[in-house]
Amino acid sequence: KQIAEAKARAGAVKARLAARYGGTGASPASSPSPAPAAQSAEEARNARLAEMRARVAAATARAAAPSQQRTASPVAPFQAVEPEDGLSRARGGLGIGLHPALMGDASQGVGVNGRAATQPRFATTMANRRTDAAKSVKDKSQQLDLSGPNLAELRENPYFDASLGGQTVTGRNRLAKQLVFHPRGKFIQQALALRRQTELEEMKKRIAEQARKVGLDEDNEKAFIVPAPPDIEWWDEGLVNGKDYNDLDQPGKMKIDAEDSIITELIQHPVQLEPPQEKNMLAPKPMYLTAKEQAKLRRQRRNADHKEQQAKIRLGLEPPPPPKVKKSNLMRVLGEQAVKDPTAVEARVNREIAERARAHEEANEERKLSKEARHEKLAEKQKMDVAKGVKICVFKVDNLSYGKHRYQIDINAKQQA
Repeated sequence: KQIAEAKARAGAVKARLAARYGGTGASPASSPSPAPAAQSAEEARNARLAEMRARVAAATARAAAPSQQRTASPVAPFQAVEPEDGLSRARGGLGIGLHPALMGDASQGVGVNGRAATQPRFATTMANRRTDAAKSVKDKSQQLDLSGPNLAELRENPYFDASLGGQTVTGRNRLAKQLVFHPRGKFIQQALALRRQTELEEMKKRIAEQARKVGLDEDNEKAFIVPAPPDIEWWDEGLVNGKDYNDLDQPGKMKIDAEDSIITELIQHPVQLEPPQEKNMLAPKPMYLTAKEQAKLRRQRRNADHKEQQAKIRLGLEPPPPPKVKKSNLMRVLGEQAVKDPTAVEARVNREIAERARAHEEANEERKLSKEARHEKLAEKQKMDVAKGVKICVFKVDNLSYGKHRYQIDINAKQQA
């Protein structure tokens, strides 16, 4: 079957070639008579030109037709026109089919070669189409009856409530707002309620005034009245010979009896005791200074000490200190002498440097406390701590046969006093 189909396709190809080249089975290169083929090609080209002119004229007529007679249709894909005579032709030129934008509406008929003509998609055409559609919708809306129901229809409505007032329908389908009057006697009732409230307030005031007069009210004025002072106070009854202060010889002074009275001419000043809680109060912490502030204070203190030393030297109280010669300033301090004998000057400077270092070490050793002094200082600090309060922690040791434990307890007791 496949072989038969292949033979049939080969026969068809041969027949098409024979028809193209004048009924001969030879190739175009071996064709002895090219004149008939050229004549048939010229006739086919003229026929295609005429066909193209006819299609352009039809498309122009459809574009000029009124837009109301068109209907929107999808644009057909571009299709080139195949030659009817079966002859081969070059790409481009007059052999290209008409662009879909130039083709008319598919509803107006069938185009050239039986194809459906499509409507051109230009900007002006699309705008005109939208305008026409809007006009048609507007015309349809004008024909609709948008008037609302009349009063009879509303009353027939099962949901109509006549107690809401007279409802009338205006021309714009809106219920008119009716007048709402206050019921009769409304404000008279309000006035009566205000009068009753005022009478109730007055009645409460009268009852409170009567209770205040009788003394039933706790917040009355009697609670704040200070009673009159007695003739003689209880703490003066044993000091005054009488029933009141009028029995005194001089107003403001009591009788002084050296034998019986406890009042004498002596003045006793009580001993002032410090409160015990102040002993356990922590001392206020000093203000911590930053590194820059500490350097500033040290600089100011050293400047003050230096000025004081200069003043003593000017007054003759202290001898002027010898020049401090170092290796960095020996040429400036000992100018000519350093130039004459630099070896001797360097040896002198080294001796002075060593002497200053030795003096510094000796001063440190003199300021250092001895072993007894350190123990005394520690004991003084422990006394100061005990003065603030003693805190005790008790330990119980069942067995002291181990010598290390006895030694630790002994040393700890000595160190902690």
